[in-house]
Amino acid sequence: MTWPEASIDQRTIRGPLGELARLAGIIETKLADAEPNSVIRIREEFAKDSPYSIVLSIQEDGFDPASADPRLPPI
Repeated sequence: MTWPEASIDQRTIRGPLGELARLAGIIETKLADAEPNSVIRIREEFAKDSPYSIVLSIQEDGFDPASADPRLPPI
């Protein structure tokens, strides 16, 4: 969401367009070096005073996201 300052909370990732573009670059850079089964956390680089982080769980190609939900029965 566009907003005067960069921030992450329980409902939104927000900031001025330039900061959101910078966040896209941060994510792209971190994903380029990521290995399957790793976790990427982004807060300090984007909005260091935010109470939340962006957490990206990196999985192998072909991963079925529904398989990670323990509330869903196996197929």
